[in-house]
Amino acid sequence: MGLDKELQTEKVMKEKTEIELINMLIDQVRKNDMTILNLRQVTAKAINYLESNAVLEKEDSDITKPSNQD
Repeated sequence: MGLDKELQTEKVMKEKTEIELINMLIDQVRKNDMTILNLRQVTAKAINYLESNAVLEKEDSDITKPSNQD
């Protein structure tokens, strides 16, 4: 097995977890009258944060900036 194969690992998400996350996102979109563009912007910020902070701690959720404070 080559080095590239070893580095390309992915944590498998359980289907139940995936469905719960999707439902949570949809609920928030509905509750906050968000558009698809709003959802894309928010998820892009979340992805950027996670990519910049590969190891997350419990406190990390406290330091994320809400989108209305840009």
